[in-house]
Amino acid sequence: MSSNYPSNYPSTYPNNYPTDPQDVWKYFKEISSIPRGSGNEEKIRNYLIDFAKKNDFPSKTDQVGNVYIYVPATIGYENHPSIIIQNHMDMVCDATSDIKFDFKNDPLQLITTQDGYVKANKTTLGADNGIGMAIALALTQNQNQNKNQTQTQVQHPAIELVFTVEEETGLIGAQHFVKEYVKSRKILNFDSGNWGNLYIGCAGSIKVELKTNFTEEDMDDHALAYRLRVSGFKGGHSGGEINKQKGNAIKFLLDCLKRLDANDIKYSIHGFVAGKAHNIIPREALVVICMNPSVENEINVNNILNQTKDAWLSFLPEIDKEFSFSLERCPVHTDKEATKVLNNKDKKRFLSILNLIPHGVESYSVENHYDSNNCHLPSLSSNFAICKLHDGEMFLQSSIRFFNTKECFKLLTIFETVASAFEIDLNIKWVYPSWPAKANIDVNENQLLKTIKRNYQNLFNSNPQVLITHSGLECGVLVDRLNSNNIEAISFGTNIKGAHTPDEKVEVASVQNFWKLIISVMKEL
Repeated sequence: MSSNYPSNYPSTYPNNYPTDPQDVWKYFKEISSIPRGSGNEEKIRNYLIDFAKKNDFPSKTDQVGNVYIYVPATIGYENHPSIIIQNHMDMVCDATSDIKFDFKNDPLQLITTQDGYVKANKTTLGADNGIGMAIALALTQNQNQNKNQTQTQVQHPAIELVFTVEEETGLIGAQHFVKEYVKSRKILNFDSGNWGNLYIGCAGSIKVELKTNFTEEDMDDHALAYRLRVSGFKGGHSGGEINKQKGNAIKFLLDCLKRLDANDIKYSIHGFVAGKAHNIIPREALVVICMNPSVENEINVNNILNQTKDAWLSFLPEIDKEFSFSLERCPVHTDKEATKVLNNKDKKRFLSILNLIPHGVESYSVENHYDSNNCHLPSLSSNFAICKLHDGEMFLQSSIRFFNTKECFKLLTIFETVASAFEIDLNIKWVYPSWPAKANIDVNENQLLKTIKRNYQNLFNSNPQVLITHSGLECGVLVDRLNSNNIEAISFGTNIKGAHTPDEKVEVASVQNFWKLIISVMKEL
């Protein structure tokens, strides 16, 4: 692994790195040192297979790369029904623009904060779902102790550990889960980022892509290129954050360009780039525009940009109000080749398309869900995630989340209309189904849920919240794949803040509490 970091770069393992629970933090260190972006899971898969071999646990790998590890029951639990513990291997890879980081080779650089969190330096942490993986591995680690020391063991029935690939790109591994590789009828998923919440249902997802080509022409001989950039939006997970009215960098730049047109500023568009993945609200965006390089023009443009910023500050949440923009001259052509820009007709066409792409919550959940009072929960939403314009080729990607498939027509009709009106190639992919709470057996009859709630109440003298989530959860896909009426599944986990952003961090105290809860629950299964 390469380590071309500045001399002042934080140590990978700081002196105050947490040690309780010891095995959990040990495995999280090891996992964090292994590159594991979506589609790049080979090294972490080999790590899991080696883990199984070292502990004499049988394992299997399916055709897409999911790993299944079979952990025998502890003494006295041999006749108890087995349980699946499921996590995903991959992580979202994102870094701040002021650092060069190779997610295919570099280990994450861990930091322990003064307020009790572990994070990475200027990159995503991958606690989503690395901390869940670490907890799952730690649960197995009394297998080789002296059998006379059973009181120190994590007591549990047989465990089927399932580690899936490419969760972050659309729950790909879960959709290829091989049901014949397991026999359990209870599923625990550790991929929740909200300690104290027990999830028994989740939204489904549709990925929408739009592609087309525009006509380009040579930039005006008297014009110069300017790089207009916006950064500093907090972004975040498009499932859990879409209802918080966070700024979308694509929409901000679009607003800037439309205001330039409204104020009769003459400019052309060379390129546009924004977005990291379908499930991240875009934090940064960049557009290269070309215009006459007069001082008056630049002053006017900056004034209009400031007006746009002031308008957005009036409605953005407080967390997003530290964003900034810049306008800088930039070279984009060589002596041999003139800079290409969209012709005026296609510039208008491009901006109109961007203006029509929906972003945000379309409707909220009021009925037909487990918690009918949870009206702040989105029922249908769309995240305008990626916008790329290069050499006249446009690529747009949005992610629709839903509970009721029949409600999706509201958004799909918009995309279909845009594609038809502007003669754009449209690709709609149903990524994974929703997981209705009612599919998780009658809530009152769910013994797994009752066990977790009872132990939570005994340990922490409070009640956990039983919820559904607008994010996607793999255990819902596994329930669907197992195609059985007697499956019980719960998703829960530690406190993870800022998932899918370089601000991601996991709370140490919540890891300790989760560990207390899970070892108490395993004793009763």
